[in-house]
Amino acid sequence: MATEGLHTRTSEPAEPSRVYLTLCCIIFIYYQMANYYDILGVTPTSSREELKRSYHNLAREHHPDKTNNQASSRFHDIDQAWKVLSDDQLRKKYDAHLKASESDEVHPVQEEIHLSETVYNAELKHYEKDCRCGGCYVLSECDVGEDLLVVDCDNCSLSIVVDCVVVKK
Repeated sequence: MATEGLHTRTSEPAEPSRVYLTLCCIIFIYYQMANYYDILGVTPTSSREELKRSYHNLAREHHPDKTNNQASSRFHDIDQAWKVLSDDQLRKKYDAHLKASESDEVHPVQEEIHLSETVYNAELKHYEKDCRCGGCYVLSECDVGEDLLVVDCDNCSLSIVVDCVVVKK
């Protein structure tokens, strides 16, 4: 019997991709559900060890094998929160999107750009990007150490998210 082209099912599900997890972050924020920190009962300043401890306690408490079907949904939320917040890169992206969404009513995010899309002003020691209103987004040189930053326009209510990660070749 030939098995070419047949797929065998493994007992372990595939790990979700970073893109999938990032999209989940954005969807969670968009619908203004409880954020991942609230789900795990921690704060954005909590250490990885605190996140891990909270995740393990909640996962044990809400695991579908130990509770009813409603807890299965809660367990999924807990697991999703842990997968994002335990990964340093995803956590930084999540934090930036969370910060942007919190100020979105006051300062809507116009776009996401990379630092290379800005112009460095050596005299004033900051980066600039023109806003569509004629104003300017200004990012100080000392802020560039962060990975993702939300920068407000100096003239209107718009904001941009700037990816400050420098890719070394």
